[in-house]
Amino acid sequence: MGEQFNLRRTINRTKGRRLESYAMEFCLTLPKGYRPDVESWRNVIDDICSNTQKYCKLTPEEFKRFKLCIRAVLHQQDQNINSGTGDHIHLIIPKIVCDGHNFRILKNLQRKQYTKIVKSIYTSSVLKNFGYNISEYSPKHKNTGLKLEIWKANKNELDSNIEKKQNPIAYAQADGKVVFGI
Repeated sequence: MGEQFNLRRTINRTKGRRLESYAMEFCLTLPKGYRPDVESWRNVIDDICSNTQKYCKLTPEEFKRFKLCIRAVLHQQDQNINSGTGDHIHLIIPKIVCDGHNFRILKNLQRKQYTKIVKSIYTSSVLKNFGYNISEYSPKHKNTGLKLEIWKANKNELDSNIEKKQNPIAYAQADGKVVFGI
């Protein structure tokens, strides 16, 4: 549909930017230890689709074609490995709909508000379909990720630079360099 949309714009010499991406992707993740069945995941996707229909005000014909273009890939992760994530779905939602004759770009999908809506739909749908309440979850291990918060990384770097300036000989020798005259 995206290529057909761009082709029609070229043929009709419609002004404006070319459509660069045809879809939005979301990664909907569960913590490790939760393993819902495939049908429950389908129900979550259906909830997101039906709420997207309301949010974008899709006609029944547009919604029918919209659902045909949605792709969802379920990744059921090994729950015994320490690193990595739990089960998750990559959900790809088209930004273009067609009612059979006319194409329309769903500009609302590109707004931050839509991301918030998808998150709240996902949270409520997980509760409804899986029986998992997000407020009852607490991480088993905190602050174990490799990525530091920006302010912590900056502070660590600043502390390291101050330490090097205060004791340059120790740092030069620790780097395996021989330094004279410092």
